[in-house]
Amino acid sequence: MRLPAKDAPEHDFMICFTNDTIKRIGEALKRNDEPEKAKPFLGTDWESFKINPAYPVLIEYKDNDFKPDLPDGLPMERGIEHRIDINDQNVAIYRQQ
Repeated sequence: MRLPAKDAPEHDFMICFTNDTIKRIGEALKRNDEPEKAKPFLGTDWESFKINPAYPVLIEYKDNDFKPDLPDGLPMERGIEHRIDINDQNVAIYRQQ
């Protein structure tokens, strides 16, 4: 495997991996690929989540799919068209607050 260096191409180097090394690298990447926000919760046991007031509701509806059924294609055209009429198209559109 050829690994490129960021600073200069003359610093590129070649490395050979064994199956054991590839497995260890894969395990290390799995550990280091976790999002930073999730890391504090990875060591938390499930018992601490049971005190959350939403826990019984989530357990009750755990088999339900909360994704809405989206229609295929664009929505139907309606009788109302929304648009903004601009007096001067070269002026930025904004509202002072």
